[in-house]
Amino acid sequence: MRQTVMIVTALMIALLAVSGFIVAGSVEQMRQITEKNTLMDEMALQVKQQTERADELEAQNGDLSASLETAARERDEALMRQQELAELMAQSDAQRVQEGKEALAGDYDALLLERDTLASDLDALTEERDTLAMELSQAQKALDDAAARSQAASARADELEEQLDALMEESAQTALAYEQRAQEDAQTIETL
Repeated sequence: MRQTVMIVTALMIALLAVSGFIVAGSVEQMRQITEKNTLMDEMALQVKQQTERADELEAQNGDLSASLETAARERDEALMRQQELAELMAQSDAQRVQEGKEALAGDYDALLLERDTLASDLDALTEERDTLAMELSQAQKALDDAAARSQAASARADELEEQLDALMEESAQTALAYEQRAQEDAQTIETL
């Protein structure tokens, strides 16, 4: 009987130990479950926040998509307008180039005509210059000849003047001699 009591006591001690282990395990498990629940609550809160953030991002994405479509449409319209403007500018440039060519052609023809006129005037002026140069040369030659004749005439005049002076002096001497002779003749006649 005593052995039975000891066995029962041992079993009760073992049962108490097992129960203690079970209680300790249960407490630890409850603590872990509580931590897991807290962690799950936090994760659920994060999921909710992430979901709200995702909704906001999705809404922003929608707005951005609409803005992108609007920008793409405006870009296409701008490209179309740019192409139209480029075509208009090309046409305008071509028209201006054509008008410029026509104007330049007119100016070129006018310049050619003016060049021909100036060339004709230059030829006429050159001919007139040559004529005037020849006339000037002839006039210079005639002037030189006239100067030479004038110089010769002046020399001849000087010579004739000298001869005239000599003749006048000779005439005066002759007249003086004649007068003296007349006086002598008169005295001779008076004496006779």
